[in-house]
Amino acid sequence: MSELPPPPPPSDGSGFPVPPPSSGYPAPPSSDHGPAQGYVGQYHQGFQAVGRNARVITILLGIVGALQIIGIPVQIALHDKASKFLAGSITKDTFESALRTQQNVAGFQGGATIAVAILTMIWMRKLINNHRLLGRPGSKWGPGWAIGGWFVPPGAIYAVPWLIFKELWRGSDPSNVTNDPNWKSRRVSPLVHVWWALYGFVPLAGALLTTGTALSSLRDVTKTNDLDVAKMYTSSFSLQILVTVLSVAATATYALLVQNLTRRQRVLTGED
Repeated sequence: MSELPPPPPPSDGSGFPVPPPSSGYPAPPSSDHGPAQGYVGQYHQGFQAVGRNARVITILLGIVGALQIIGIPVQIALHDKASKFLAGSITKDTFESALRTQQNVAGFQGGATIAVAILTMIWMRKLINNHRLLGRPGSKWGPGWAIGGWFVPPGAIYAVPWLIFKELWRGSDPSNVTNDPNWKSRRVSPLVHVWWALYGFVPLAGALLTTGTALSSLRDVTKTNDLDVAKMYTSSFSLQILVTVLSVAATATYALLVQNLTRRQRVLTGED
């Protein structure tokens, strides 16, 4: 027996088949004409979500700050051990134990700082992409500067990231509208400038001031011994503590900058 053809689809009298019932779900975004109506937040117009990156950066900055604070009593203890070792009242092993403790704290802090740096570049790249999609004519810094800006001269003082943060802060002003011709005239928060001073100039000044001390104490690395290391820690102790305290302030300032800049842009992009 031959198979019969399937019955024709139902018609509404116009000669065209009746469309299938709606599934109740919104239509997916169109790749040719942008997102479908109703898609907002990080999907709307190609905006990228920045909230999660900012939260992780803030958590890591909290870890860095905690390790910096822990490092202060560790440095004080190391200075005490270095002084006693130079005076001959404690053994070499006791001094080296205190030195290893300080190095371990510094190592963990360095690892967390590297993680912050990598995530910061990813976060900044998304901010710059969103900044341009918001319509900011005359923007100077493209997404590639989120990485390259940290390394180009004068990289040591982070001048390019400072300029990028200034542009992003102006671009995320809540009074801006799409393609606002006046967005560059918006006020920049002092928080951006304080971050630059603490993150750029303070560590550089500390490095320059301690270089002479380190070189005088460690003239020949191949002949360096524990006495030389102890002399270095005792001679630059006050400066080391000052730089550490300012570093804690720098970390706290950067956490505030990340939170505030992210919040401002999320309001404009509609990110949940």
